[in-house]
Amino acid sequence: MILWLIASGCLPYRRQADTDEIARWEEEELMEADRTFQETSRKQGLEGWLSMMSRDVVRMPVFGSAFIKGRDKVARLDSSLWNTPGLHLEWEPEQSVVYSGGSLGLTTGSYRLLEDVSGRCRQERHRAIPYLVEKDDTGRWQVLFDTGVSDY
Repeated sequence: MILWLIASGCLPYRRQADTDEIARWEEEELMEADRTFQETSRKQGLEGWLSMMSRDVVRMPVFGSAFIKGRDKVARLDSSLWNTPGLHLEWEPEQSVVYSGGSLGLTTGSYRLLEDVSGRCRQERHRAIPYLVEKDDTGRWQVLFDTGVSDY
């Protein structure tokens, strides 16, 4: 009976291979969105950085401080990073996970903080700060939660 219902289309059925392929596609889509986020931030600085933040983005507290909620507050906090001449933040996503449903995910990877000091470039490389992201109504990924924690 169940096989007949599946064959007739009355019961939704998706092979595991199809589900795995969709998950891989969604995760690669999220990785590409994170790469675009990095490139936009590199070109546009603080404005590019904020362009991928949701209006209600939350930053994890550091050293016992309170959560920081809202794009405007994150902008104030991060403005010195993006507006300091010679200081650059770059990252490369290395892993993503998209939850079933396809609208919530995580990314992580590695980042470099580049500082041009007296004509020399000093680099610090770290494990990346994981992000919790969500697709908005237009299908664009936006950062919901920035842990602000490196080298986890």
